[in-house]
Amino acid sequence: MTDGYFFYETKQLKPSRTYPKGRRRYYLFSMIGGVKSSQGAFDRLKDLRARKRLLESQLADGTYGKTNGEDLLFLVFFRIWWETKRKTLSPGALRQYELSYRTLILPFFGKMRLGQITPQIVQQFVGSLDGLAASYLVMIYGHFRSCINAAVAQDFLGRTPCRGISLPRVRKSVKPRLEPSDAFRLIDVADFPYRALFALLAFSGVRIGEALALRRRGVDLDRLLLLIASNWDTNTRRFGLPKSDAGIRSVDILPILAEILREYFKTRQFAPDDLLFPSPDDNERPISYQTFHGVFSRALRAAGLPRVTPHSLRHTYASTLIASGVSINALQRSLGHSSPETTWNVYSHEITEGSGDGLKRADGLFRGKEE
Repeated sequence: MTDGYFFYETKQLKPSRTYPKGRRRYYLFSMIGGVKSSQGAFDRLKDLRARKRLLESQLADGTYGKTNGEDLLFLVFFRIWWETKRKTLSPGALRQYELSYRTLILPFFGKMRLGQITPQIVQQFVGSLDGLAASYLVMIYGHFRSCINAAVAQDFLGRTPCRGISLPRVRKSVKPRLEPSDAFRLIDVADFPYRALFALLAFSGVRIGEALALRRRGVDLDRLLLLIASNWDTNTRRFGLPKSDAGIRSVDILPILAEILREYFKTRQFAPDDLLFPSPDDNERPISYQTFHGVFSRALRAAGLPRVTPHSLRHTYASTLIASGVSINALQRSLGHSSPETTWNVYSHEITEGSGDGLKRADGLFRGKEE
């Protein structure tokens, strides 16, 4: 595994109480002047590679061995870290990160050395953002902390300066949504294919891009399952992977959704690879979001319902399952959130005690039959 002056070795560690299945560690070494030296141990290969690139750049410009990690400019470390980080972000998150760093984070921290960034300096940065919406401020701070955490993980900093930081309280807003009976009224005024699309969003909780990317082979009505493995980006108009690794999942279908999809499948012949909701002009592309949004708005007016966004149907599904006693862990898997904590943060205000067959009870709620 040699590569120029730097190389790494891999070791599989034995199981422990913390890691019952063991874990893999990566060790970076330099070979300069015939002397082998350790350059750190890493849990993730991408962190090792980021450190290796930085050391190679220092070797090339003659600064290798003359400075320690804390003497490195924040801007220099950011550029190395960003090369890898940007590839892990969705298009929307990528734009948010770029805006945060270009307009706020780099102008403040760019010329500081990593070792100069103390909790007091970080708190000053947070104070400089006074006037921004609390949720936006916390997001920017999170973007900065992500880079700092990488510096700690790669042994450039011995301790994070992002500790003891006072942040404004972000008040949880209640997600706008329709009630279960309202969702059924919305579906009832629509014609196919939009009747099926509205039902899919309201009765399965999938994201709009996931619904538009769904193909016939991804629907198993016999087993009452959806297979979500792709996403249609409504901005770039391209197919890609779901929002997170957890987005690739199977979703249980409510019986009421299965009934509507069976009706829809009778309206036309679907080959296994056909999109469920193709554009009238191109079978390889889904219905445009603009067209879908227009139909959705007209359907709301026709049903006499309040103005909400199509994404609110996802919240309708989630809140209905919670009211039916479905656990946070089960809901997280169904919604494709990256962790149960994400689901909890969004829907904790909805939690009430519940028990029994949650999906069955949810189906009854959507039908207007409360048990």
